[in-house]
Amino acid sequence: MKSKISFFNKTIFWKNVTLYWPIWGIYTLLCFIYQPIMLWITNNMDYFYVGSEGYPDARQFRDLVDHLAFEPYVILIAFAALFSGMALYSYLYNNKSANMIHSMPVDRTQLYGTALISGWAFLIVPLFATAVFSTVLCLIYTIPGIGYVWAWFLVVAVLSLIAFSIVSICALFTGHIVVLPMYVVAVNLMSWVVYYLVYIVVTTFGYGVSSLGDGASSIAAMLCPVQCFYDNLQWGYQYAKTGEFIGASLEGLGLLILYAIIAVVFYIAAYVIYRKRKIEQAGDFLTVNWVKPIFRAIVGCIGAIFGAMLIREVLLEVRIGCGVPLFVIIMLVIGVICYFAADMFINKSFHVFKKKNWMGCGIFTVALLVFFACMYGAAENYEKYVPKETEIEMATVHLGYEVTVEGEAVAEILEIHGEILKELDMIERIIESGDRYHESVRISYQLTNGEYVTRRYQLPEALATIQPAVAKIVALEDNEENFLKHIFCEEYEDIKFFNGGYFEAPFVDEEGRTDENGYPNTVYDSIKLDAVQAKALYEAVIADVKAGTLMKYNVYRDWMNAEGQDMYYKSSDVCLSLDYHHPQAVEDMGTIITDKEGATIYYSETEYDSYYNGDSYMNAFVSFGPDCENIVNKLIEFKIFESVEDIWWGEAEEMMKIEEY
Repeated sequence: MKSKISFFNKTIFWKNVTLYWPIWGIYTLLCFIYQPIMLWITNNMDYFYVGSEGYPDARQFRDLVDHLAFEPYVILIAFAALFSGMALYSYLYNNKSANMIHSMPVDRTQLYGTALISGWAFLIVPLFATAVFSTVLCLIYTIPGIGYVWAWFLVVAVLSLIAFSIVSICALFTGHIVVLPMYVVAVNLMSWVVYYLVYIVVTTFGYGVSSLGDGASSIAAMLCPVQCFYDNLQWGYQYAKTGEFIGASLEGLGLLILYAIIAVVFYIAAYVIYRKRKIEQAGDFLTVNWVKPIFRAIVGCIGAIFGAMLIREVLLEVRIGCGVPLFVIIMLVIGVICYFAADMFINKSFHVFKKKNWMGCGIFTVALLVFFACMYGAAENYEKYVPKETEIEMATVHLGYEVTVEGEAVAEILEIHGEILKELDMIERIIESGDRYHESVRISYQLTNGEYVTRRYQLPEALATIQPAVAKIVALEDNEENFLKHIFCEEYEDIKFFNGGYFEAPFVDEEGRTDENGYPNTVYDSIKLDAVQAKALYEAVIADVKAGTLMKYNVYRDWMNAEGQDMYYKSSDVCLSLDYHHPQAVEDMGTIITDKEGATIYYSETEYDSYYNGDSYMNAFVSFGPDCENIVNKLIEFKIFESVEDIWWGEAEEMMKIEEY
């Protein structure tokens, strides 16, 4: 009578356990070190105890849940599953071993089932032992939350099954042990590879587009198993109104169940592949015939787009244009090369230029063109998309510095954006010609639904029709309110507490000596300012901003106006650094004292370090020139210097001479 089908062979199982003990042994040790041993150390540290009564229960509970974190085990299980799979399926990668194992009185069902059970034992038994020892420690130290320990065990056990399913199906797809880890890595990274293929095409040919949005990157992360579980599988801590830790909820359970279902499919698929696998395929790069054309197409597509992008950048660096037609030609040539290179690996032969392969290459070429056309179409859509004013909560434009507006002012940003979009075709032609002399402007919108839309445009100086849009951005940045918020903070008019600061400048040599170019010798000096001086200079800065003399020294824009003159930035080594606290923080401090000199300060001596290093501590840094009369007069009043002739103003002084002329 025919015997029943068996999925397990005890002899082979114990051989696996005894032969590969270093894998599960080291894995067990690492599990013990991270959880029960660290839990034991934590509960034996004196400084964790409170008086003679020991830990408060909530503190113990929280520490236990901290040690039950999933992030380290996601990585640990992934590596343990890979090494276990490489060991347990290693007989498939050597002709001698494969023939010997398959000549034994065991069928492939038993071999596959035993390999699975061995792998599960290697991965799950150490986790079970870890949970048991953690439970014992909870009982010894009367730590509440034993149920969380076993909930943790169930989750990491399912993680182990998922990880080993990926390794198992990859192991059956190849006949070479070195290729197995490459396939496992490819499964985890393929979603990101596809994402970046689309990203580089869309952001290159969708002028101004700098991202695909959070949705696309989130999908890529979800399809990468290791990253998906690392980012999403965690405990959500819960606290009482008193601040006491009362428990935790498991987050990411839905993803765990979804991947568990996929794991079952992987196990079944691996079994089917194993049943049809030929023993003589040991040593082959790829063992499944129908996957070979897909593999060649994937390698060809990846190589084509990344290679073409690299050559495009090289051409632009040497100022050779690379438009879409040339890019497509380069892409197709590199794609064909990569297609046949992949076939060489698969067949382990250089004789790949056959009629059958050329037909497959033709199909691949058409598919590559369709894929690129889809991405290029997406780039066009991204390029032209502008959100509606009613959808925008906040808008930002950045040329020299970031200006943020809300409400009706958003319409002005949309107008600037529209003017740039009108010139996009011309901008594309100038950039594709290899012209690299342009300034970058960033426009971003925060939408009412919480999403962000960001565009970055390279604006060539040679394009005169873009000057009106640039002029509007410059006007926004030269606006008094916007500029003062930029150098100080949103509530700059309410600043009251100044900690002091520094005045830094190149002082002219007192003896009037000059260098070989006729410029005066200078001594760069840094002079400390007290709180009273800092406050007075803060008021002088505001006065010079309102006089319109300070912006040109502090907003860097490498841009020429229509007459080819640099009118937007003048360099000056003369500067002020003012230290202050945010107005709201001053209110929160609550203590106002007066120092020995009679200056009012808003901190106590014992609290100063915490305020100085806290988030409320801020610094304003401004450069200025000799025409900033309010600042200059205030510094002369404080006897920092006697006259403007004491300072070497450099380009700022030359600029004043030009303006006077």
